[in-house]
Amino acid sequence: MLKSQEFDWISCIGTGSFSKVYFATAATRATKEYAVKIIDKSEVIKLNAQESVFRERDIMARLVHSNICNLYFTFQDSRSLYFVLELCHSGSLFSLIQFYGHLKYKNALFYSSEIVSAICYLHNRNIVHCDLKPENILLGRNGHVKLADFGSAIEILRVKRPLNDKNNVKDVNNNNIGGNEIDSRRRENSGEFYCGTAEYSAPEILKRSVQIETGIDLWAIGCIIYQMLIGKLPFQGENEYFTYNKILNFDENVFFNLQTNTKNNNNNELNLNKEEVKLFEKLQKKDLFLFIKSLLKVTPKERLGIYTVDELQKHRAFKSIQNWNHVELNNRKAPKIPKEVIVVNSTNNRNNNSLSFNCLQQYLLCCFNSSNNNEFSTTMNGGNNDNNKRRPSSTAVDDQAYFQLLYEDAGKS
Repeated sequence: MLKSQEFDWISCIGTGSFSKVYFATAATRATKEYAVKIIDKSEVIKLNAQESVFRERDIMARLVHSNICNLYFTFQDSRSLYFVLELCHSGSLFSLIQFYGHLKYKNALFYSSEIVSAICYLHNRNIVHCDLKPENILLGRNGHVKLADFGSAIEILRVKRPLNDKNNVKDVNNNNIGGNEIDSRRRENSGEFYCGTAEYSAPEILKRSVQIETGIDLWAIGCIIYQMLIGKLPFQGENEYFTYNKILNFDENVFFNLQTNTKNNNNNELNLNKEEVKLFEKLQKKDLFLFIKSLLKVTPKERLGIYTVDELQKHRAFKSIQNWNHVELNNRKAPKIPKEVIVVNSTNNRNNNSLSFNCLQQYLLCCFNSSNNNEFSTTMNGGNNDNNKRRPSSTAVDDQAYFQLLYEDAGKS
């Protein structure tokens, strides 16, 4: 079985609610550099997030797309689960927006096309990401998009829609044109699956709709492209409560009509400064901005791409793209990434002060703040701990059994 000791741990490059992501190398493996997501099992249990972890692994293991971060393999020890992922050297889209303030139109168009390519791939496979945001859109060594963090992703059921449903999509002659199927998944409670980020949450989610649909990803894409172009989020309040109110009270006619908005309301609801207002006015009639308008629809059924992803690719904003094959898209030259944004240098240029396994162990003990640190330390150093004797292989069934053992141990303590 693969062990943590086989890796050289270079630096921490990301954190999550129950995980840390490390830049690591492994001289004995075919791919030399990795991003390793280390998930603390005890924290997963505390947060009751076992299903989320298993679902993330199972979904990512089936995804093969140039614009989606690749999961190479997983393994575990008595304390942690390890997701060995493709290393994305060039940071995130969020870092890029922060660095520039806002992106040039042609660059925003480039990244938008690759985001759309990845989302079309997912939605065609009935997978909803559920937490699209610039922080989860990474950039590979060559500067191309790598969609990451599938911890909130779900698979949805395809439910037949009656032909006489009045909500079917109609053409100009009032004939049904598809829409006979819609992706949805009924939830037992409003928070069972969706746990996205406030600023990118679709209004139907905030209204506690009983369905998860692909439309929540489409709404989030609209927010992300707006942020790339303007440099600000379309919906952001002083806290989550005010952010949610902005989304729930969203009126697209007021929002996208900046002249009326600024003339009748001195406290510009878009919260733009003078330079941003000029930028907004300059972009209003651009194709990519019209694409945003087609996604930021209060009613999910009105969003472009809700019934067929082809609608997204056929939008005139992407008229220059003749071939949507993801390999061909990634043969294009990507915008140059400023060195200040790059997260990981190549192996040859990096600092050689890599973390030893023992140093990593101690660092993780501090990071996870677990009440079982002494027990974990004994186990990892070869002590006689029962957990050391029962490490299952990395299968869903064995993982479930292993978590059950941890539950039992917790109950005894």
